[in-house]
Amino acid sequence: MERIVFSKFSNERSPEFNIRTDILEDETGRREVRKCAQSEKSIPHILKMKRYAEVMEKKCAASRLQANRCVSCEDGCAVFEYIRGVSLEETLDMYMENQDSQGAWNLIGQYVEELEKVYEPNTFCKSPEFAGGIKRRHMDQYRYAVFQYLSV
Repeated sequence: MERIVFSKFSNERSPEFNIRTDILEDETGRREVRKCAQSEKSIPHILKMKRYAEVMEKKCAASRLQANRCVSCEDGCAVFEYIRGVSLEETLDMYMENQDSQGAWNLIGQYVEELEKVYEPNTFCKSPEFAGGIKRRHMDQYRYAVFQYLSV
């Protein structure tokens, strides 16, 4: 029997992107990530996830980055493999706890190098769906927050 070990609702988004993300664990300790539409309007978003996951898996093959494989997509839910390991965020936190801002900057540099291996210039176009689905952030404030975090 599976049990939910984590659940997050993304209901701050436009209705077309309202989803729930659950991490489930069975009795053997095997985990999976399940993303489920929260309305009829968000089902198309879920259905696209399998195709996007396949594209990302191919792109990430040339880098140290990993993309979760979508193992199924039906009934308004996409199921992804759960990748175990230490996240970039956790690693950055360890550097900051040890007051090693140079180590954190080096790690960010390595991450950017990996992103450049999968990045295809001029492939992103801000669509109305994107603009409506994600609230805008001011990059200057973001940069300042990152600088403040790494300067602690």
